[in-house]
Amino acid sequence: MKRMLSVIGRYGRFTKKTRKTFRRLMAMISTDDNEIESS
Repeated sequence: MKRMLSVIGRYGRFTKKTRKTFRRLMAMISTDDNEIESS
């Protein structure tokens, strides 16, 4: 998971569009992590 995030982050630095998508992905992933931890 962390490797995937670092790859996405690397590409996110190239374009602003990807960066916006990356931020949305981060929000979704952090929510998923919270749900997994609570359950």
